Amino acid sequence: FCTLLAMRCSLACRARFVPPWKRAGCHADELFDGILQSGNPLQRQRRDQQRARELEEEAEAALAMQSAAHQQTTVISQAVADEMRNAEIARERFLPFGAVAQANAHWGTLVTPATGCAETRLPVAPEWLSKKCGVALDVDGVLRSWAAGGPCAVHGAVHTLRWLNRHRVPFVLLTNVCGMVAEDFVAHINNALCPEGPAVATADHVVMSSDPMRYLAPTLTGATLVAGHPPSRAALAAQGFSNPILVSDVLDSFPELAPLRDAERRGTPTARLSHLPAFGSVVIATTLHCDALSEIQLVVDVLTSPGGRITGAVSSEQTVPLLIAADDMYFPSAPGIAPRLGPGCYREMLCSVFESVTGAPPVITAYGKPRRIAFVEARKRLLGQ
Repeated sequence: FCTLLAMRCSLACRARFVPPWKRAGCHADELFDGILQSGNPLQRQRRDQQRARELEEEAEAALAMQSAAHQQTTVISQAVADEMRNAEIARERFLPFGAVAQANAHWGTLVTPATGCAETRLPVAPEWLSKKCGVALDVDGVLRSWAAGGPCAVHGAVHTLRWLNRHRVPFVLLTNVCGMVAEDFVAHINNALCPEGPAVATADHVVMSSDPMRYLAPTLTGATLVAGHPPSRAALAAQGFSNPILVSDVLDSFPELAPLRDAERRGTPTARLSHLPAFGSVVIATTLHCDALSEIQLVVDVLTSPGGRITGAVSSEQTVPLLIAADDMYFPSAPGIAPRLGPGCYREMLCSVFESVTGAPPVITAYGKPRRIAFVEARKRLLGQ
């Protein structure tokens, strides 16, 4: 009995004993390898060096964070100081709109333009806006709306333009209008937006659909047939067209070219022609006050005449380039009325007639929004400001 009791006690003690590698949750070889390595002087030296490197990296990271935070604080403080200085100077003296300052609009000797304007702007562009952004604005439907009494300003348009002027933010008025020079167009805009207040834009802010044509105009030879009202001729001459001739002048000088033209539409040509020149191009500038039937008749004549000279001969193919300044199918309307048909209808009529006559659609070079060339021109103008 004593022997059995001793054996049970021995088994119980043996069952309660847990080897150290089991307590560590690993194999016995792993435990003894770690014990042997912990006493290895080379391993200990490597661990110490690794720990030293980690401490150095942590210290460098902390120092870099402190330096970045200090630099950011300095930049913010400088920006706040600049804004306060800007506001203080602006309270004392506003720079007249359009004034020229030495050293690139930084403080210096200010020269007031000959044509003064009551509009004011900050002496120095705010740091958070300087050379960081520009704005391209459409006109009709964005700045100007049409009502029963005529064109008027969209709510907030004048305030927005004055804010852009005051803070020296570059902006352009991107329009598909082509039938007048920029000075006349901006005068219409200023009269519509602020008839009694100071002007909000200048001709330098206007990007018209015909502006990119100046790159093509020097390559065109001969006269240019212009479909549009009289101011269109000056607008295209400003873009480099050497001899723009209005459709109305041709029809008034040679009424036999449009026998179905209403006699009431005939008038004294602004430039009487003694002979029909050779046209090197056709430009559809504007459809205002147009006589579509007679104009399309003459345009098709020129497009199908050999060498652009109207004679008894007719070509079955297009002989001269056709440029269209704007072909918007719709035009903004007064509230409560569906959008009105725009100059795009003129293009559709011309293309349909030309295809019926020749059997093929005309080759057209179109300008204006939303084509890329219009936005490239707008970006170039913004960068120039």
